[in-house]
Amino acid sequence: KLFDSVATQLKEDPHYKEVNDRLFVRLIKKGYGKKLDLGHRVALKCLIKDLDNNILYDNFQSSPLFCDLNDLLTGMAHGMVGMYEGETREIIIPPSLAYG
Repeated sequence: KLFDSVATQLKEDPHYKEVNDRLFVRLIKKGYGKKLDLGHRVALKCLIKDLDNNILYDNFQSSPLFCDLNDLLTGMAHGMVGMYEGETREIIIPPSLAYG
């Protein structure tokens, strides 16, 4: 139920947009160029943390991860749809679109 309280707070925060049922994004840095859609191949630099702020994955100091957007967690892929090349977003993924 921890995520329920987080989702309630995010719904009230004007910096976050709910793009899917309890999937939230916040624009950090605007990008320009090609717009992402499902099926596109991406070069991804990301920091993944849980709700307790524990770092689960971080590749900012290493090479980007090259993959198809469809190969990522459903929540991450849907949170990235519509991004422009060079854009930075914070994506808050509900358990139902992550590992459960």
